Amino acid sequence: ESRHRVRKSLKALPAPERLAVEVTVLEGLSHRAAGRRFNISAMTIQRRLKRGPERMESSLERHQLSF
Repeated sequence: ESRHRVRKSLKALPAPERLAVEVTVLEGLSHRAAGRRFNISAMTIQRRLKRGPERMESSLERHQLSF
């Protein structure tokens, strides 16, 4: 149940944030390696990693409040 909610909140992220989370957290790439993969800076990856999980947390909190 909780895994399903986390996956759903991950899929709901804007693509740039979702991809940053997937390649760094799930695949284990460094910020620098992820940046190279997408041809963007490591700092951009870092910003996306900050926003993505914040949005996921907010989404998960709203979902829990509705029960």
